[in-house]
Amino acid sequence: NEKLAKYHGLIGKAAVKGKQLTQQLLAFARKQQLEARVVNLNRIVEDLHELVSKTLGAHVEIVTQTAQDLWNAHIDTVQLELALINVLVNARDAMPAGGRVTIRTANRLVDERASDRHEGLKAGPYVQLSVQDSGEGMPPEVLAHATEPFFTTKEVGKGTGLGLSQVYGFVKQSRGFLDIESVQGEGTVIHMYFPVSRELLSDELGWRDGASDASEPNCKETLMVVEDNPEVLELAKDILEAQGYRVRTAPNGREALE
Repeated sequence: NEKLAKYHGLIGKAAVKGKQLTQQLLAFARKQQLEARVVNLNRIVEDLHELVSKTLGAHVEIVTQTAQDLWNAHIDTVQLELALINVLVNARDAMPAGGRVTIRTANRLVDERASDRHEGLKAGPYVQLSVQDSGEGMPPEVLAHATEPFFTTKEVGKGTGLGLSQVYGFVKQSRGFLDIESVQGEGTVIHMYFPVSRELLSDELGWRDGASDASEPNCKETLMVVEDNPEVLELAKDILEAQGYRVRTAPNGREALE
């Protein structure tokens, strides 16, 4: 009946949200299973630029500054993209009236003095991925807790407080380092450091994107994407359509079944 259907929908939404929270908590605890491969961060930034621009909205200007001859890193690209999206969504929320987000990549040699100043940062070569916004910034008391699970300054229903904790956990599990600089009224810069890989890129070793066949013009597959977060849903739809799939979407399991 109608009441059971209502309860069914609420349970379904709670289950999906529980799955998302569990995944983010696993990321923070560095317990998630990573599938790393050799990548160049410039490619990740370039591939996501157009899709992220749509997600953040026209009031946010996105500028990319990628380093030439960027070193390779050994990273789970799916988790990296999720981490980058989390950081960018936070940047957008910090600029309610609009502003600029700058994404930078760089090669960094960390010496012993720098590693002594930052607990957990070991000396050596790193690839740095930085996101800078022109937003509200964070006071010191907020910055001190920014990566803690469930810590959020957003109003109820606007955030779980797990975005930066997922980023922190992923970077640490990737044997990297996360550094956050923020000044209230001036904006925030988030630096992600990933150890350099000496290996060739995966595609140079013969790796082939499993979705490449789907990008052929004759691709006929139709996919259903079910996701209650509208931003994630839109991004997934755009990515799959760019690969040649026909995509149908639903915000929950009940509507997907209908």
